[in-house]
Amino acid sequence: GRGTLTWAEDVFRALRGEPCVGSDSRLTDTELARSFQEKHRTPYPTAQLAPTGVAAGNDTGIAWRRVSLKGRYHHLLPRMAVQVALEARRNAGGKEGNVLIGIPVDMRPRVPGLVSTGNLTLAIYVLINRDTTPEQVAEDITRQLKDQAEGMLTPGDDLVRYVPMRLLGAAGNRLINRRHRSGIYSISGVISNMGRINLAAFRGGGFEASAFWAIPPLVDYLPFFLGMCGYNDTVEMIIALPRLLATDGRLDLIMDRLVSSLG
Repeated sequence: GRGTLTWAEDVFRALRGEPCVGSDSRLTDTELARSFQEKHRTPYPTAQLAPTGVAAGNDTGIAWRRVSLKGRYHHLLPRMAVQVALEARRNAGGKEGNVLIGIPVDMRPRVPGLVSTGNLTLAIYVLINRDTTPEQVAEDITRQLKDQAEGMLTPGDDLVRYVPMRLLGAAGNRLINRRHRSGIYSISGVISNMGRINLAAFRGGGFEASAFWAIPPLVDYLPFFLGMCGYNDTVEMIIALPRLLATDGRLDLIMDRLVSSLG
């Protein structure tokens, strides 16, 4: 998200006749992570529930829905994380499992002055139990950011670049099918909050932005992605699901329940 915004902001600087900032950074996510964090993360077990329940059908690709809300919401991401966990357990159909939410973290602030259009984002992970509160999720996030936990790679993460794409694709497809058949995943989903966006940055050449939102970059392997951002008095929420998990109105249902939980 931050890489895309960096590029888009420069496009509008050009349209306004202002100097572009540009970027010549070739820094990768794993290189940036290694610059401030030496510890490795212990992989979580593949024992996570999907917020929507089990897969159905044979469709591939993703489905998504966007809702615009007026107002400001305290602890929005932690509240959504707890509600997503509630939905996962509600839709488990008797399956036993955990709820693990990934939260993307932009690592650029770890290197002062870094300007890059690259994907310099890794995640922290929050395990949500039946009695976890939004306040506890917020405290966990604060603690992990203080510990620079987003830079903790799992063993082998920085070796993936050396594996041929054809082999990665074949292994990925087998893994996706296995996850969907079992209904148990290595992660329950991702919740990403890009924060509040200044729309004045997207003005120029006769165009003036009145809204901002982004479709989450979901892949079939990931069972759930909630993207959020804000501007002026509006919060945008966009959910993306694999089509196998969006059948029978489940996409609309989970969005409606998340929105309703905000009151």
